[in-house]
Amino acid sequence: MKKIVQFYQDNFKKLIILQIALCLLFTAFITVTSKREYGVNFGQENLSAGHISEEGYAVFGEEDGEYGLLLDIVTGVIKKGWYKVKVEYDTGYDDNGFIVQALKEGALNRDIGMENRTIRLRASRNSQEIHAWLEKDSELRIAVHYCGGGYLQINRIMLRQIPDYTPVALMIAVLLLLNVELYETGRLSKEEVKRRRYARLGIAGIVLLSSLPLMNQYNIHGHDYEHHLYSIEGIAEGLLSGQFPVRIMPNWWNEFGDGAPMFYADAMMYIPALLLVLGYSMQTAYKFYIVFINLLTAWIAYKCFVKISKDSKMALLGAFLYTLNLYRLIDIYIRCAVGEYTALTFLPLILLGIYLIEKEGWIYLALGVTGCIQSHMLVCVMSAFLFLLFCLLNIRWVFKRRIFLNFCKAGIFSLLWNLWFIVPFLNMYGSNAYKIHVYKALRSTQEMGVPVSSLFYMCFHTIHDKIYVMGLPLLAGLALAAVVFVVFGRRIPAGEEYRKQGRLLGTSIVLASAALLLSMEFIPYNRISLVHRAVERLVSMLEFPFRFMGLAALLSVAAIISACTLWKSGCEAEERGKLKNAGYMAAAALAVFVAAGTLMSYHNLLTSGVMLEQHKEYYVMEYRMSANKWLPLEADDSETDQSLLTSSEDIAVLDYDKKYTNISMLCANDSAEEGYIDVPLFYYPCYKAEDEETGEALSLTSGENARIRIMLPPGYQGKVTLRVSERKLWRMTELISVLSAAGALWLIAGKGKRKAERQ
Repeated sequence: MKKIVQFYQDNFKKLIILQIALCLLFTAFITVTSKREYGVNFGQENLSAGHISEEGYAVFGEEDGEYGLLLDIVTGVIKKGWYKVKVEYDTGYDDNGFIVQALKEGALNRDIGMENRTIRLRASRNSQEIHAWLEKDSELRIAVHYCGGGYLQINRIMLRQIPDYTPVALMIAVLLLLNVELYETGRLSKEEVKRRRYARLGIAGIVLLSSLPLMNQYNIHGHDYEHHLYSIEGIAEGLLSGQFPVRIMPNWWNEFGDGAPMFYADAMMYIPALLLVLGYSMQTAYKFYIVFINLLTAWIAYKCFVKISKDSKMALLGAFLYTLNLYRLIDIYIRCAVGEYTALTFLPLILLGIYLIEKEGWIYLALGVTGCIQSHMLVCVMSAFLFLLFCLLNIRWVFKRRIFLNFCKAGIFSLLWNLWFIVPFLNMYGSNAYKIHVYKALRSTQEMGVPVSSLFYMCFHTIHDKIYVMGLPLLAGLALAAVVFVVFGRRIPAGEEYRKQGRLLGTSIVLASAALLLSMEFIPYNRISLVHRAVERLVSMLEFPFRFMGLAALLSVAAIISACTLWKSGCEAEERGKLKNAGYMAAAALAVFVAAGTLMSYHNLLTSGVMLEQHKEYYVMEYRMSANKWLPLEADDSETDQSLLTSSEDIAVLDYDKKYTNISMLCANDSAEEGYIDVPLFYYPCYKAEDEETGEALSLTSGENARIRIMLPPGYQGKVTLRVSERKLWRMTELISVLSAAGALWLIAGKGKRKAERQ
């Protein structure tokens, strides 16, 4: 083993380059070898109604007087692998569809379109693709369902293999673990290597326990489940349309598009969206994201608490308590609040940043704030409220020169890193032209507070319960931490580190209590909102007071960890043995109760008639969006016909093609006056229309039902292209954010290099 480690150290750079090359070659091999394509032939023998046209199309119409599976085809034997089935068609009706089945039992991951409904062939499109994962060689049955209304013409059916990059991902994961192990073994002491191994095993155990409900063939259909799946699809389609960053989600509102990404940061959602683009199923992408967030939460919490407590076991306890706190699990499995539980991942970085603000804490604080902004802005707003309270409690300490400057540095970098989102958000929000400006929650803010009785729940019971609490074990732990502070507060040993622990303990107790109080239903939010219009706006933006529970959970865990740290060091030498054992027993009991509450919650959830879904297919979820608050004020989301609207008969449109948010069409305005075309996309100020040949820009404005109105000059003839094209100011902010992130990395790398040289 020593020779292997020494060889690795001597050839470190060469081995890393070799591994990268191997991964790239493996990726290229999978890409090149996954190129099978089959044209699915059909003829009159496959029809039970309708006819085959001269062009070879299968045509069905109302005059046939029949409906059902009228086109039924069986392919030849298809080799196992990942495929896309593409149906090219033409129809004026939305209820037609198709199904896919494997004739060999167990060959297909699931018969597509059979259990609930066929895969819809939308009138707004001329093709539809779905995934088919063949686990064995098998023939496929592809059948088209005609609903009996209007007409349906099937032009072509194709079967195309897509790459499966899972082996590449596994290879990268194995190589990463191997590199970490060899690097640490060669550079660290045996004790440190052993400690890190145990820490990784502990984090893996936390992730496993927090991800148990995912270990089945279904997704749990929680409160916001459909909304966030539609958002993931929206980002994936935005990327496929050529947008980066994605500003318009093309799939929303019958493909009229929605500007939600300009109001609601969703940078982390690019992870599952990229999996969709790579060919993975929606279910796989969604589950992977939850596991990834569980891992990231446990890892960040561990790293933060190990820097605070200087004790690996204590840090693992903190990561365990925080990752498995009841409110976070409710967010994941009951509320499906993707943005919020993602933001909770980064809260420990804010805590660590404030704790270490005298040194390098500004980096962690800026990273934590950035993570919250890019996940869920309301969590950031709530954190800011508690931060103001923290400043009032520690005002003299906050305004020390070094500390104040580091807080300012964290604020400046947070602003620069997020400028690419903040500027478009302010542009859009400041226009007062969107439904969010008149949006009102369905329930009053006070109604969404937490009843006092709910605080003492150890687990949740069903998906319909309104139990939005951090759990009794953490509440008990917070109470014990308060006892420790009262008993040992005056016996804290001398030294800056102990004073910091004492400050953390006292402040965490106060802020956790404040967060709990703010989440309660007895706080008169409705009356408070009557004080002033600005206060009413702030309270209505808060919407759900129970969200303070996420902050209360983190602060309670921080109080518990700092109390345990002071417990070990704040006793007299002759008392330490007994008290130390009592502390370990209390910590172990707390962990056991949290684990028991977690397992009971999972059991209650999965046996209480919860709705389980199989959303393996991309873009087939039949869901009418309800969150219309990011639409233009004039937009009527129930009127989303894909037809073009023109100003007069003198406007001619030929070769019209619409893909995602991109439109191209040959246009002619034969009149002597300016004309217009209203296209089926909602108007947002991030589109650009131009003549394809000359590049001359055509003016855009809001038309009927807030559609994009393209203005055509008198006598215009040419090909018009419309696409998302950001303002120059927005592009500048994106460049500033990238450069500031690179600058921060350079500062951090330089500091690390200087530290290594000193050692």
